[in-house]
Amino acid sequence: ATMIDEAEAAVARDRIAKQKAAAQAVADAKAKAQNEGTEFSGRQRRVEVPLVDELEEIPPAGDAETPTFKLLRDSALRCLVLSENPIKSAELLESLQPLGPRGVELVLRCTPAAAELGAKRPDLMKDKER
Repeated sequence: ATMIDEAEAAVARDRIAKQKAAAQAVADAKAKAQNEGTEFSGRQRRVEVPLVDELEEIPPAGDAETPTFKLLRDSALRCLVLSENPIKSAELLESLQPLGPRGVELVLRCTPAAAELGAKRPDLMKDKER
C-alpha cells in the first residue's frame, strides 16, 4: 500500500479506469469465445489475469484539511515464502501485514516470528504445524 495525495490520486483513478476497461474487455472476449465455441482448448502455460488496483480515501485526521489516499496495487503474487528470512518481530509483522496485497498466503515456517505468532494466535497455524 502506498499513501498518496490528491494530485497523485487523480492519476491513479485514471489508471484504475483503464485497468477496469482492460479487465472488462478480457472478460467480454472470453465470454464471446465461449459462446462461439472457439475458446482455446490446448494447454496454456499461464493465463494472464487482469489486475485492477484499489484506491481508498482516508478522511482528514487532526488539523489536516485534505484527505489522503491509500493506493493498493493488485498483484499476481499468491504466496510469499519467508522461511529463509530470519523475521524476529511478530508485532512488526502484524502491523505490516494489512498493508500487503490481499489474498496472498504468507509462509513463515522456521522463522523466529512464526513461533511467537503461533503461540499468540493458534488459529493461524495449520493442524500439522501445531
